[in-house]
Amino acid sequence: MRWLRWLLASLGVLAILGCSGLVDGLDMTAVPPPSPSWVGTWEGPGLTVQISADGFVSIDHVQDGQTSSVMAPARSWEHGIEVGFASLTTTWTVDEAPYEVEGSWRMVVQGVPLQRTGDAPPELGAAFQQLDEAPPAPEPAP
Repeated sequence: MRWLRWLLASLGVLAILGCSGLVDGLDMTAVPPPSPSWVGTWEGPGLTVQISADGFVSIDHVQDGQTSSVMAPARSWEHGIEVGFASLTTTWTVDEAPYEVEGSWRMVVQGVPLQRTGDAPPELGAAFQQLDEAPPAPEPAP
């Protein structure tokens, strides 16, 4: 669990550095989900996953009273939901890809059954696009 905290802290630092212009060339390109059925807000016991059509992902996980959150571009959908920046990534296991049951969309992530409760917020990817387009920090005055 310490590695997850380290990863989350590292992603937060990279996001802050990207906003300040200290990290140029930080790849914010997201890989869109494999099909439209993945897009939306998914909720289950202790887990909320939001996936935008352009491939940005937000995951909030509560376990044993501890909350962890990840908000990053998707890097891959091959072996689960892999999110992160450059080589700092984490993968959430998808046990069952989205499927429909009596008009309700469901999937299972990390062993947690999820149900789609709505659309992903349109601003999900906007924060990352702003990071990618942020101008470099001004040079300090001599």
